[in-house]
Amino acid sequence: MEANAKIEGAAALLLGVSVNYGAREVVSGVDLEFPRNEVTCLVGPGASGKSTLLTVLEALVDAEAVTEGDDLPSWRGLGMARVASCARMRQHGLRSARSVAALLDEVGESAASLDLPLDDLPGSPPPEAIGDLPMAEAPDSLRRALSFALVARSGRELLLFDEPLFALPPALAAWVRGQLLALKRAGQTMVVVTHNLALARLLADRVALLVDGELVEADRAEPFFNHARHPRTRQYLCWGG
Repeated sequence: MEANAKIEGAAALLLGVSVNYGAREVVSGVDLEFPRNEVTCLVGPGASGKSTLLTVLEALVDAEAVTEGDDLPSWRGLGMARVASCARMRQHGLRSARSVAALLDEVGESAASLDLPLDDLPGSPPPEAIGDLPMAEAPDSLRRALSFALVARSGRELLLFDEPLFALPPALAAWVRGQLLALKRAGQTMVVVTHNLALARLLADRVALLVDGELVEADRAEPFFNHARHPRTRQYLCWGG
């Protein structure tokens, strides 16, 4: 099928994409479609190229957005995007000297309006004091939850999330899951990198498994989880690695 035909219903399309950081190839010949109004989950062991693909997708839409210490990788192949805007949450959250209140104001929110469950979060400031904190000085779990909220509320066409549940206490993890489900129900186009297979089962319309930079299998969620074709996929689903 021609690339132009394949991109018709997609937010983004990668064909034969390989990525290098210097001499090291971290993604090798990936063909992957990201349908519009669907959730695509990228799963696989660590260092498999999942976050790198988020960087490529981000660069396709807005190369100037690739910041926070992520070098724009050297990549080859065909990449196409049919969205005008994207926002990305990195695994360790946003480290900014700007106040939480100023950042949230840009997406029409406040610390109070988010209604974050903070009772079980050690070291969290009282809710009324959160807005005055520089984002970089917020406790790690709170900073990651706030970073998630900035992306979730951004209104961008394509949302990219890298391990959104990483190291969150149970109440905040449940809050993030609820927000992701609400976005899914609203038809938001999302790409979610996760090691959490329960989250992928809950959210995904499509799932792609990457191992050592290679795409092993990609399919709709139901056949991927219940009728995986590739032995490596079945092994990963059984053992998680």
